[in-house]
Amino acid sequence: MDLGQLGFGVTGHLDEEVVRWLVPALEEAGFRTLWFNDIPGGDSLARVKLAAGITGRLRLGTGVIPLDRRPASEILAHVDALELPPDRLVLGVGSGGTKGRAGVALVERELPALKAGYAGPVIVGALGPRMRRVGAQEGDGLLLNWLTPETAREAQEDMRRDASAVPGANPMLVTYVRVALGEAARPVLEAEAARYGEIPGYKANLARLGIWAIDAAVYGTTPRAVQDGIAAYAGTADEVVIRAITAHESIGDYRRLIEAFLDEHVAG
Repeated sequence: MDLGQLGFGVTGHLDEEVVRWLVPALEEAGFRTLWFNDIPGGDSLARVKLAAGITGRLRLGTGVIPLDRRPASEILAHVDALELPPDRLVLGVGSGGTKGRAGVALVERELPALKAGYAGPVIVGALGPRMRRVGAQEGDGLLLNWLTPETAREAQEDMRRDASAVPGANPMLVTYVRVALGEAARPVLEAEAARYGEIPGYKANLARLGIWAIDAAVYGTTPRAVQDGIAAYAGTADEVVIRAITAHESIGDYRRLIEAFLDEHVAG
């Protein structure tokens, strides 16, 4: 499987030892980007700094930094202090816990400062059509979650239509897909899908799309199953991110998942 258009996503609190193993492993395998989720207790930018010091080639991304917790001024100061490489870092931001029209207003207010103060791309984590429009028209693109291949294609078409209203706009689309390999990872995936399915914003968006969160995940016990699951997303985004869901977030877990996508015996 060609991994050059695929990203690999982990949590921002991932153990440093695992990050140090993971970065060269992903680079050697040929993945395009390593993404770190920004969650309470896990600083995605600090993990980007660690990864950037290990590799000079692998792209890096944050998915996504909540602007209600870290405003643009703080993010920019942190990026500068860590001397992060704008030519390799995709800065993903979102509204965090501020939802609805207030969330859209927050991103609209903070995005210009980020665009002015950061030389690299700034993309917006979005659910509903208003936030997606902001990312397509005012940012450098979108980072989307919990989409089936069919709804991902629809989102891509919507983004292109929104961007067409802005001369010169050329937004990128990044789609996170939760991927679990093996029986031990299955309950972790199911718990993750159930948790997101009860978060009000995600619950409303999933209802709007007519799907369950688990429908938008890839699970299998064999390399073929996970490869086929990700292959279904081909052409739906500029980058599809394998958001790795594992039993223990261990080196062994990540090695098995990476090797599943390197298994040429099931390709094609």
